[in-house]
Amino acid sequence: MKKIIRYLLIITCFFVTKNIFAFEYIKFPGNPLPITYDFGYQSLLQAHIYKDGNIYRGILTAKKAPTDRYSLVLIESIDGFSFKLIKEIIASDKDISNPRLFIDGAETKILYAQRESVDFYKIYSINCNDEFICDPPQLLLDPNINNLNENHGHFAPFIRRINGHYFLFYGSWGNNGFSTYLAHSDHFGDWQKCPNFVLTGLDGAFIDIDATNINIYAHQSNSTGIQKLAATLPLTCDSIFNNLGYIVTKSTTYDQRHIIFPSIINNGDQQLLYYTGLGSDNIWHLNLAFNSEISPTSAPSPTYTPTPTIIPTLPIIITPTITLFPTATPSPVDRIPIVLLPGFLASWNKEALLHNQIVPRSAWKIATFVKEYEGLIKTYENLGYQINKDLFIFAYDWRKPLSQLINDLNNYIQQLSINNQQFNIVGHSLGGLIARIYDQEFNPNNIEKIITVGSPHKGVAAMYKLVEAGELEKSDNSLWLSAKLLLNLNRKNLESDKQLLYRLFPILIDLFPTYDFLKSQGELINVNDMNIKNLTLLKYANSNSSNIQSIVGERGNTLKGFTVMPQNMLDKVLGNYPDGRPISEYHDIGDYTVLSESASLQNVRKLNLSHGELIYKTFGIKEILNGLGIVFHDDQIVEGSGTVITPSIIFLIKSPGKIEVEYDNRVFKESDGIIYIPNAGSGEYKLKVIGIYNGYYEVVIGQVGQNNDSWNTIYGEINSLIPSLQTDSYKIYFDSINPFKYFVDKSDPGKLINELVLYLKSYNYKKNTQIIKNIGKIHKTNVKDHKHLFYAINKELVKIGDFTGLEKLENIYSKMIVFENNAKNLEKDINRIKSEFLKEQSKFLKLKDKNTNFDEKLIYFEIIDEKIKIYETLDNNQNSYKEILIGSLKNLLNRI
Repeated sequence: MKKIIRYLLIITCFFVTKNIFAFEYIKFPGNPLPITYDFGYQSLLQAHIYKDGNIYRGILTAKKAPTDRYSLVLIESIDGFSFKLIKEIIASDKDISNPRLFIDGAETKILYAQRESVDFYKIYSINCNDEFICDPPQLLLDPNINNLNENHGHFAPFIRRINGHYFLFYGSWGNNGFSTYLAHSDHFGDWQKCPNFVLTGLDGAFIDIDATNINIYAHQSNSTGIQKLAATLPLTCDSIFNNLGYIVTKSTTYDQRHIIFPSIINNGDQQLLYYTGLGSDNIWHLNLAFNSEISPTSAPSPTYTPTPTIIPTLPIIITPTITLFPTATPSPVDRIPIVLLPGFLASWNKEALLHNQIVPRSAWKIATFVKEYEGLIKTYENLGYQINKDLFIFAYDWRKPLSQLINDLNNYIQQLSINNQQFNIVGHSLGGLIARIYDQEFNPNNIEKIITVGSPHKGVAAMYKLVEAGELEKSDNSLWLSAKLLLNLNRKNLESDKQLLYRLFPILIDLFPTYDFLKSQGELINVNDMNIKNLTLLKYANSNSSNIQSIVGERGNTLKGFTVMPQNMLDKVLGNYPDGRPISEYHDIGDYTVLSESASLQNVRKLNLSHGELIYKTFGIKEILNGLGIVFHDDQIVEGSGTVITPSIIFLIKSPGKIEVEYDNRVFKESDGIIYIPNAGSGEYKLKVIGIYNGYYEVVIGQVGQNNDSWNTIYGEINSLIPSLQTDSYKIYFDSINPFKYFVDKSDPGKLINELVLYLKSYNYKKNTQIIKNIGKIHKTNVKDHKHLFYAINKELVKIGDFTGLEKLENIYSKMIVFENNAKNLEKDINRIKSEFLKEQSKFLKLKDKNTNFDEKLIYFEIIDEKIKIYETLDNNQNSYKEILIGSLKNLLNRI
C-alpha cells in the first residue's frame, strides 16, 4: 500500500482542481491525536475509528522497527482523542492496509487489503471474537488482472448490510488511476460487481446511512482532501451519488501533504470525522475534525477529580474535563499569589544585550516582541489577579548559569510584598527548570505548588553541537534565535563561535543532556563516561518534591540524540567534539524542542501541543489553572499566540542613533534597541538611522527565511553638527525563502565600499589607516590592476585578523569585478590549498602534543575551513567568486 500512497502523491502534480466546499469541518486544535504505542510498534498508516459503548476504539495499520510492513493492531481511548495500543491482531509477513470493521449481528469481521506482490493487492476478511482473536483470512474479492481498471488489484473495502442484502464498496487501482466501485451479495459471498458503478478518483470510502440517504465519505486520490457524496435510498447498482464537495482539505503541518481514510462517528447532533494526514514531517498522523462549533451549553463544565470521568458525548475534546492534578478549590477572595517565570529570550534589556553592560535584574523586562505569555497573563487578570500585587513576573538574564539564576530568583522572591504567605510558581521552558532547582537548593516552606511547562529537566540534545563545537543549525525556536542574536551582536575577529558562546552564554552547558543520548556503532554511550558533562543538572537530578507538577508536550518527533564517529583531524586541532562528531540524529516524542522524557517529573500531564503552544494555547492554559486549583469559566480564558521566527526580519541598533523601518506602507518603530518584524514578507525594507549624538553606530540585521538565515551589520557615523537632523537611509531587500548573504543596496557597490571604510574607522582607526587608503583606490583603479589591489588589501586584513572586513571586501569584489580565470587552474589551486591545509593540521597536532600554545591561530583554521566549504557550493558560473576566495585562502594559510 505504501507504493499506492507514493503514486498518489506523484499524480497530484498532474491534477489542477477547483475545490468546491459543501461545509468545511472544523479541525480539532489538538491535532495530531497522540497514540501511545506498545509491542514495538511506532507509526500508523490508516485507522478505522469507532465507538463501543463509552469507549473509542480503532483498528489500525501500524508498523514496528526494523520491518517496513504494516500489521493490524487495536487502539482504545476513553475520551476520543488520546489513544493507546492494547493488542496486536495480525502480524503478517505481508504488508496490510485499509482496515475496516464490519459488525454483522453477532459476528465481528475485519476487512483489509494485503499486498501480494509489487504493486498488486487483494482484499480479505477475517472473523474475530470479542477479544479480537481471529480466524484465518478469507479472500473477499478477486481482482481481474486483465481488466485495465483493476490490474493492480483491490483495496479499501467497506461493507454495509441494508435490508438483508450486503453491499461492498471497494477501491481498484488500474492504468487509469484509482476509483471506487460497488459489488453486492445476498450471503456475504459470490460478490457480483456492478458493471456501471464507478466513482472516479475516490478512495478509502466510509459509508454512513441516515433516514433518507446513503452517504459516502472518501478522500480524493489526488490528495486534495475528503469529500462527501450522497444518494437517496434504496442503494442499487444504478444509484447516482451527488458530490457535495470537500469537508476537509490540507491546511496544516500535520496533514499538508495528503489526507486519507475517513471514519465517521455520530454523537447526537455532532459528527466526528477521524482521518489520517501526511504531515510536513513526512509522517502519517491520526487527526480529528467535527461538523459544528461547540455551543456554550453543550460543553460540560470543568470538573476537578483525580481520575478521568467518562463523558458519553465527545465535546470533552474541546473542553477537557479531566485533570491529573487533584487540588482543593480556593475561593476567589483567597487567591494564592503566582510568580511567573518565562523562558529563553522572553526577557530583554537593551544595555545588557546590545552593549554588554552589567545591569540590575530589576532592569530586565518582558520583551515586547515575545507574544507567548500575553494570553496567560490576560487570563490571570480576568480571574482577578493584579500584576505586582498577587501576580509577579520574573524577568531575568537568560544568559547566566543556573547557579546564578536561582540566586536571582531567591533574592527576587525575598523582596516581594507577599511576605511569608504561600505562593505558586509557574515556569515555562527554562523558567520551570529555574523554579525546580530553586526549590531544591533553598527549600522554601511557603511554596504551595510549582508547575513546570515544557521544561528541560534532563537537558536538550540540541545543546550538543553548540557546547562541543559552537555549531548552530537553523531551527525555529527561541533558543536558536537567542544564540544567533548573541553571536551576531558580539563577534570578535579572533574569537571563535564556541569561545564566544562559552564566554557570554554559560547557561548552554547547564542544558546539556543528562540522559544517554549518543550512539556509537549502535551502542548507547553512558553519559557519565563523556568528556563533557552537565554537572549542574546531575547535581539536582533527584527531585522528589510532591508539590511539583509537570505539563509536557507530546506533539511529534523531537531531537533525542546523535550517532557519532571519532573526531576528524580538524576537530582535534580545534578541540571540537571530544565526545564524537555527529553523523546522524534520532528522535522521540516531545514538543519539537524538549523531549517528553526530559520534561516529565512527577504528576505529569501530557498534552498534544508544541513547546510554545503549551503556554499560550487554551488547552495549556486550562491545565495550568487546573494544576493550581483555580476555578474558571471558558469566557475567562484568553488564548495567546506564538512568536513567529520564520520568516522574520530583525533590526538592532547600537548607539548613537535610533531606527525605524518602512515596509508596505507601514512604519515599524524601535523599542529598546530592537525592531522585530514577524511574518515578514519579501520585498524592499527602508531602514532609517536617526541621529541622537555624534559617533559611529552599528545596525545588526538578521533575516530568517524558510530555508536559511542571513546576518549582517551596517556601520555608519553620525557626524552632523546637530545630530538629530541627520538621517541615514538604507534599502534592504528581504527574500522570505532564501535571504541573501549580503543585502544592503546590492545594486550599488559604491555604498558597500563606503560602509567598509566606516567599519574600519570604527575599529582601531590607526591600525587601519593604510587599508582605508587602499580601499579608497577601488573606485579609481583600472580593471586590470584590481586583482593586485584586492590581494594587497586582502593581505593586510588577514594580517591584522580582521575577518569581518575580509568578508566585506570579498563581497565588494564579487559584485564589482569579474576576474579572468581558468576553471582548470582554479581546480588545481583549490586542491593544492586543501592539501596544504591538511599538512598544517598535522603539523599543529604534533606541536599541540608538545604542549606548544598556538591558541591564537585556531581561528585561522576555522575561517579556512569555512571558506573551503563556501567554495565547494559554487558552480561554474561563479568562477570569479572562486578566485576571490582562493586569494583569501592563500593569505590565510600563510598566516598559520
